Amino acid sequence: MWERVSAAYKRWLGRHEALARVLYRLSRISQRAALIALVVALVVVPRLGIALVPMVFMLGCLAVLTVAARTRTVTWRSVTLMMSASVPWALVVALVTQAVGSACGLTPLDDGMKIALAAFVEEPGKLMPLLVVALVAPGRVRRFALADWALLGLAAGAGYTIAEDGVRRLNAPGLLQSILGENRVGYSLNPWTAGSFSTSGSGLTDLLTGKHSSAIMTVGHQVSTMTLAMGIGLGIALWRARRPLRAAGRLLSWVPPVGALAMAVADHAGYNATVSSSSSWVDSGEGIPAWLRLMWLTGGRGHLQVRVSVGLFLVCLLVDAYRRLGAGPSGRTVFEAPRVPMPGLAGAPPPVRVVVQAVVALVAFTWSDAAVVLGAYADPAMDRAARMANGRAMGVQVRGVRADAMAATTPGSEPGARWRFRLVALVVGVAGAAACGWYGTLVARGIGHSVIADGDGVFFAGLLDGLAAWWESLGLAGQILVTALGVLVLTASGLSLALALGAVGVGTWAFSHGHGLASFLRSPRAAARGYVMTVTPGQLALDLLDFALTFIPGSALGLGVRTSAESLAASRAMREGIEAQEQAVRQAADAFHNELVLESRDAYQRAVRAKESLPKIERYNTKTVSADRVQSLSGWRLGRRPGGFQDPNVDEVLRVTDDMGYPREPKGCRDHGEPGRYYASHAERQEALTAETPAVGVSKELCEDCPDWFRHFAQHRGRTWYVTDPDGTWIFGADGSVTMPSGQQIAFGELFPGKYLNH
Repeated sequence: MWERVSAAYKRWLGRHEALARVLYRLSRISQRAALIALVVALVVVPRLGIALVPMVFMLGCLAVLTVAARTRTVTWRSVTLMMSASVPWALVVALVTQAVGSACGLTPLDDGMKIALAAFVEEPGKLMPLLVVALVAPGRVRRFALADWALLGLAAGAGYTIAEDGVRRLNAPGLLQSILGENRVGYSLNPWTAGSFSTSGSGLTDLLTGKHSSAIMTVGHQVSTMTLAMGIGLGIALWRARRPLRAAGRLLSWVPPVGALAMAVADHAGYNATVSSSSSWVDSGEGIPAWLRLMWLTGGRGHLQVRVSVGLFLVCLLVDAYRRLGAGPSGRTVFEAPRVPMPGLAGAPPPVRVVVQAVVALVAFTWSDAAVVLGAYADPAMDRAARMANGRAMGVQVRGVRADAMAATTPGSEPGARWRFRLVALVVGVAGAAACGWYGTLVARGIGHSVIADGDGVFFAGLLDGLAAWWESLGLAGQILVTALGVLVLTASGLSLALALGAVGVGTWAFSHGHGLASFLRSPRAAARGYVMTVTPGQLALDLLDFALTFIPGSALGLGVRTSAESLAASRAMREGIEAQEQAVRQAADAFHNELVLESRDAYQRAVRAKESLPKIERYNTKTVSADRVQSLSGWRLGRRPGGFQDPNVDEVLRVTDDMGYPREPKGCRDHGEPGRYYASHAERQEALTAETPAVGVSKELCEDCPDWFRHFAQHRGRTWYVTDPDGTWIFGADGSVTMPSGQQIAFGELFPGKYLNH
């Protein structure tokens, strides 16, 4: 739906070229003005530079992981938009956490709120923007590569880190912090360690006595959210496992997401409990479930999650590469690109074979894609500007090939599959979040009000108070400068002017009403009762006008979205009737498939008739005939060969066998001194090399080695082959899948059953 709406908007904007040019010029002007305003704001606005540190490093971490995710299909803009949307969403999660806590009779100062609800509500809540994307664009999300889940999960958590730590840094340090130094979160360009919290002790007692227990830590929000997103992606991949692993895959598909969520919750709650408690909560904590304590301890007090996340990321890349390998021609870029070698793994267990193929595919595809893109940048026939444009365009095309490969290996047909995906995402997402919230309330009630630490500066209620104080300290000139900077930055990043004004207006409204929001967070009933009893009619009118001027125009004007010269060109080149064309392509493919099946069966009848026409002598009793529009006879001798058959081409069959990496299967003395010669002389293999169409027939059942040879041959040639023998029609897909005459489906990487050989 969103793609059709976007296409319709682009077509409309394409008919208004003057408006598109104005928006493009405005974006370019805003980029330059934003740089000037940023420099001025850094000088004038106190602590703004310190508050921007999380954003700068989170963008850097996002860029690092984007470069490392060599199997991704999402764009950089999609990832940064997810991070931007997650920044205001963090406040929504805080409000929901407070609402749930208030329903339990807790405040942000209570341990039940800080330990249980902060973990059980925040961790699933941070992924809600990704759930919204799945509901709005299910067709795209169901075709995600696993690397896409990792990137968008990192972006969602990074936005939360920017919001939480950015607001914390805006608050001026107290007297003790000014003397001892601020204890800020450390950042680097390592996506797995940036923004992490750590301490060498286990609580206030350790700090006072100097007896430090084992170091504890909790990862930055981006790591736990990325790990959970990768767990969801791996769960979907396991659910889609083909036979004979389907039952086990669907059972195991719940392990990655549930395990990742449990680890994130345990580390979050464990860290908060440790820094809030003056005694060891592991031994004497009240109301904390035993499984949470056990998971936190076995997870190395928060240290294991980094290793788990890195391992899951590598697994995601391997699964994506294996899927692309199984997509056949859909996963290849250009003909000149380096091909993926197929290592000989005859006799190796299937799991070992799959892992080796995935590793080889990941390395080969990474090198191949890099060679193609760098070759486009280095084209000597172009000038520098043209090479830059050509390289960027080639990068887009390579990413498109990856997306095509993911689409080719995603089961289900549209539009039914996307509606099912949307429904399942809605049910599982809402049910999972509700279950976490419900269980979190039980744990929070069990922990109760045992408050040890003073203040609530690490939670949003306290942070909002500090944010409001910082906003008031700027004065009118500083507030105008920060507002202008926000509008210019958003406009320069590509948002429309109306949307930028609306977004910044909402933000400044929250800043100016920070004290009231903080009071509402602490006690909604008391804040509402106090406002109703003390507000004057004039103040009420001003508040209503303030609210209306902030939110109503922003909502109405924010309907506009940005465009650029590229989107204008894309809109004018947009093809209409996409669904009709896709339907026509599917119908044509089905018709072509049926035609080739019939042609293969006709070729089988011709092969049988040719076999029956051979002289009835002992020499020809064991011969096999294969037919296309010409006929082949098994064997390699040219002499004493009846008329009407093509000359033997066994040497060519052996050459092609070696080229496609298929091992020569020995047959002892029947090879006559050259390994593999016996199987290479089979009529169907000789016929396949000269056939005009990929549809042949053979007078005798395929031997034990020919099915696997034809599977590799179909992948090597990049087209589906149809071979009919007395048992029926074999269909060897270009993606490595096979349909046997019995109708049994053999997926890419699965072994042939029974007597057939596997390599």
